[in-house]
Amino acid sequence: MSSDIPVYMVVNLIVQDAAAYRNYEKGFFAILKRYGGEFLTFDDAHITLEGSKPPNGRMIIFKFPSEEQATSWYADPEYQTLSEFRRQGTQLEYLTLLHGLPARVTHQASVTRGCQHGRLFHTIAQQQTPVLGHRCWRLRSRRLQSVSVSNSV
Repeated sequence: MSSDIPVYMVVNLIVQDAAAYRNYEKGFFAILKRYGGEFLTFDDAHITLEGSKPPNGRMIIFKFPSEEQATSWYADPEYQTLSEFRRQGTQLEYLTLLHGLPARVTHQASVTRGCQHGRLFHTIAQQQTPVLGHRCWRLRSRRLQSVSVSNSV
């Protein structure tokens, strides 16, 4: 996986010993931050809309900027020592890493080339991509004019 794709950690656990789990929580956020992690949410009253095996207990979601940072966080000796409190105080159903979507290419840095044989082309990173049904903005007499482009080829 690319190093610029964020990853999400989805956790389902059932707290059985609140005191032991609180010890885990006390040290968790500092280590998470060290690896660029961001805590997103937790929910003890989640609602399962579909599925034959709804999760019980607490759902937790946090994210990291990359898979490498997430796996480094998990392998960190200080985190592994701290996680013993989580293991003592909870029944862990799963701790799952999900890959996010790659960054989307936007047209903000694109250059529109004039219509060629009824087609409009956007040039993005030296790659021509036909774009149909868009409005073509052309510079004429130092003023932008909008020209409608049809979908017919």
